[in-house]
Order: sequence, then structure tokens, then C-alpha cells
Amino acid sequence: MPNESWKFDKSIAGVFVDHARKHIPNYETVIQKAINLTNLKLKKTDKILDFGCATGRTLELFKLAGYDNLYGIDNSQAMLDQCNIHADYLCLDTVPESYKDFNLILSNWTLHFSDTDVKVSILKNIYSALVVDGYFVVSEKVTEDPELIDLYYEWKFFQGVSREEIELKKKQLVGVMKPESHEWWLKTLTLLGFRKIAVIDADWCFTTFMCIK
Repeated sequence: MPNESWKFDKSIAGVFVDHARKHIPNYETVIQKAINLTNLKLKKTDKILDFGCATGRTLELFKLAGYDNLYGIDNSQAMLDQCNIHADYLCLDTVPESYKDFNLILSNWTLHFSDTDVKVSILKNIYSALVVDGYFVVSEKVTEDPELIDLYYEWKFFQGVSREEIELKKKQLVGVMKPESHEWWLKTLTLLGFRKIAVIDADWCFTTFMCIK
């Protein structure tokens, strides 16, 4: 396998969910927490957007939970081609300004692939797209601390990822993954205007924030 930059192409799209489970701590748990939040706070008819929806696993689970007003955005057509749940899909790099009145927007494991200024622009559009009292759930890699990264790699190894694959992906992500710190996220989300920000999941370099507009 050539040592080229990481891409969400057809080779990844076909195996994405299994790949995510092995490389993202608490992948299914975070999705279920978002559904639990929605079951408690929203109606089945409320508008839900998954920004960075990949192959639609999150939307699939929301559909199974009884939600029908579903939207998905991803910048990889190869990923969107794998989606088999009925929803309104767009292949874009951001949330369009025309998108409004969403009760919940999710962006899990997506924005750490964008430059800082692009992140801020996307986050502004997400904030604008939410209704007042709407929820935003965002999961991000938040550290490059060498000791924690080593522990994260060890976690991946025990999920069945080989040492060779771990090393290869590490090289492929250089210049592709651009994480911000936990502190950056708290500051930025506050400056955007979210009135409440809480950590609802954190494990091996990744954190999930729940925000209320």
C-alpha cells in the first residue's frame, strides 16, 4: 500500500464503519449518546443534520430510533454513495447558509481535517443553522501529546489494528489531520455564542462536546 496522504475514497468508503470502530474510541457509544440526548430533548419530527455524515451510520441509527427529518452533508461522494438511509444529502465542504431551523446538528470526527480558519467558518454556519435552544454535538481529536498518542496507538492495537497499519496511517495523516486543543474548542464555542458547553464523552485524545444555542 503506497504511503500517500489519507483520503476518504472508495477504498475506505466500503469498509468505513468497521474502520471507524477500530480507530475511533467510543465510536458507537458517542452516536448512541447523541440519540439518547435527542430522545430526551427533541421530537421525532425535529430537523437533524449530520455534517460529515460519511457512509450514513449515524443517520441509520437515528432512523432506527424513529427520526425521519434527516439531512446529511459530506465532502466525499464516495462516502455518500454508500449511504442507504433515506435522507436529504449534499456533497459539500460546509453547511450552506440556506440551511436553517435545525434542532440538532452533529459533526463527529470531521472538523479536525480542516484548517483553523475553515473550522471557524463552518462552525459559524452551524451556529446560524440551529434554532434557539438547538443542540450541537461535536467530536474531535484534541491533543497531539506524544504520551497520550502512544496510549491511543496501543488502544488501536488491541482493537485488532496491526503495528504496520498504525504506523502507515500515522504517516498518511501528516498534514491532513489538523486538531485543535481542548481549550481552543471551549474558547471558540463560547465566542460563537453557545450558552452551554459540556463534555459528554472523552477517551484517548478525543472529546465530544454538547452545546446549546
